[in-house]
Amino acid sequence: MGDAEPEEGPPPKKYDSLPVNKDLRTKGSVIGAILRGGKFDSSKAKDDFDSFYNKYFLSRWSVQEDIRNLPRCRQDLAGHFRTAKSGEVRDYLTRLVLDFLTKLVGGKYHPAVKVNAMLMIGELNRVEQAGKEAAVPLPEALDVLIAAVKSTKLSEGLRATAMVGVLRHASAGIQGGDAQKKVSDAMLRLAGADLPTGSAPSGRAWIVAQAVETLGALGSVGENNDVFTAIVKLAADAKLPFLVRCSAADALGRLSYSSTSGIDPVETAVVLRQLAIDVCKEELRATKDTGTPVSRRRMLHRLGAVRTALDGDDEKTHKGIASLPAKDPAQQPFVAGLQKALKEAVDVLDDKKKERDDMKPTVTGLQKELEDLLPKKP
Repeated sequence: MGDAEPEEGPPPKKYDSLPVNKDLRTKGSVIGAILRGGKFDSSKAKDDFDSFYNKYFLSRWSVQEDIRNLPRCRQDLAGHFRTAKSGEVRDYLTRLVLDFLTKLVGGKYHPAVKVNAMLMIGELNRVEQAGKEAAVPLPEALDVLIAAVKSTKLSEGLRATAMVGVLRHASAGIQGGDAQKKVSDAMLRLAGADLPTGSAPSGRAWIVAQAVETLGALGSVGENNDVFTAIVKLAADAKLPFLVRCSAADALGRLSYSSTSGIDPVETAVVLRQLAIDVCKEELRATKDTGTPVSRRRMLHRLGAVRTALDGDDEKTHKGIASLPAKDPAQQPFVAGLQKALKEAVDVLDDKKKERDDMKPTVTGLQKELEDLLPKKP
């Protein structure tokens, strides 16, 4: 018998692409001069500027055969913004780029094109970094990112990419009460979305975890503590992946409780105690099922999130729920006991001198200590 004919795979998917006028790359020095000058000296200069970016510099992002070059394209574009002086030209370039990339995201282009366009939208700045002065993200870009996150037409991957940009804006500090509320409301809706249950996270779980992290970065407990309540609910839900539950715990430690009322730290500590117990049980189950040792890294990450909820963030900008007074002072030792048990276990897990030691006894001991640790009956 002769050699069998190779089976043909499915034809490559067709995506849109824009025409690219490579002759325009010779205009690079002219464009550089315009960027450094900060203004358009003539209508021809503006026409040349438009043609360079729309017909060459940005349109090449859409070419499927060149998708490997997209990270470099983003770097090149960032360089153009660093070159541009503040003023007419920089503002014009910012609007042009935001409009162009938004159309790429919504078009029928290769997924890598859309992802890189979304990443770049999240990286756009109103003010570039200068020395020790941090960059200021572009407020108009935030509107595009929020719309993408809320969209039911975009893929989970693209929405997750938009979440990266939203988190950057929140971490940098969103100016304006209306903008903060818009972001907070959108993140709360995501945090309340139905999720697949089980230990393995999905794309939707990752998006929710990012939404919770963004709420933590915003730092507000919300109106009538609605943000706080939603986050605690996620931390308490044993059916959710640990990715979401531990992100929720970490976010609790990054909220500001300085001017809040109506939150009992003991009630929240009970939730956190159970989360820590569940973390221990899951690790011991995985160790038994796979025959592998305790994962220090995984345990430090998960228990570290619970500690952050209690003690506050690393910079101590926020002090965590343990800083709040208990409604019943007699129950306060429960919170302190939970802090102590977690600290001792984490210190052992993080001790490099014991890196080769079996950590199973530490995890088993922590689980028992937490199960025995109960708040006093009111």
